[in-house]
Amino acid sequence: MKPWEIQRKRAEKRRREEARRERKKGPRSEPGRFRMVKRPEGTGEPTEVIVAAVIVKNPDESVFEAGYEELEPGMVLVVEDEKGMIQKVVVEGKTLAATEEELPILMVRVA
Repeated sequence: MKPWEIQRKRAEKRRREEARRERKKGPRSEPGRFRMVKRPEGTGEPTEVIVAAVIVKNPDESVFEAGYEELEPGMVLVVEDEKGMIQKVVVEGKTLAATEEELPILMVRVA
């Protein structure tokens, strides 16, 4: 690996860490909880989980924690299933809450 490649990777890592610190220290009016509905492969029954944040996997194999607002359709997430096994899922869509009492919904499918 060339020295400038190492330098570039370190700079990218510093930028990601700084962005994560900024997100964590920012004001949160309410814990950013949302419902994640996971549709399994095939004809399985969808499962629903209430979460505050998920782990996003980048194309370069790095990961970061993200809340509902930061997620977009097509992103690959790393989640734990009912049996405790780690799975990759893809975000299919987002639905905002209709009322203040309801939580927003994130639709995902197992990759």
